[in-house]
Amino acid sequence: LKATVVLEHLTRAADISVLLQGWEQMEKWSNRLFFELKANYDIGYGEDPQMKWFQNQITFLESYILPLARRLDDMRVFGDSIGPMFAEIVQQNRDRWLSDGQMVTARVVRKWQMFSKFSSQQ
Repeated sequence: LKATVVLEHLTRAADISVLLQGWEQMEKWSNRLFFELKANYDIGYGEDPQMKWFQNQITFLESYILPLARRLDDMRVFGDSIGPMFAEIVQQNRDRWLSDGQMVTARVVRKWQMFSKFSSQQ
């Protein structure tokens, strides 16, 4: 049973692994996800991510990513030195998002607007 739980958590961690890395990776992949969701919204699928992007990122980090990182540490799968790093990195990313996330969101929205304007001219 323990092995199953560990594998389940590792699979979840693999799915969101960029959020267990540093700020640059988080910002890069967050922007790509925004573009993917915005493109789908523009063709009639899903909700507009722009309206709640800043807050949704905080919520996701705090309610899913940080608890998962802490559980990975609790399981000691990565040992005593690496295990705690995941939660620390998530907390640093959350703190950075709280300070810079509005600016990052505004920047990705502007990039999307330029991209969609350029795409429609093609």
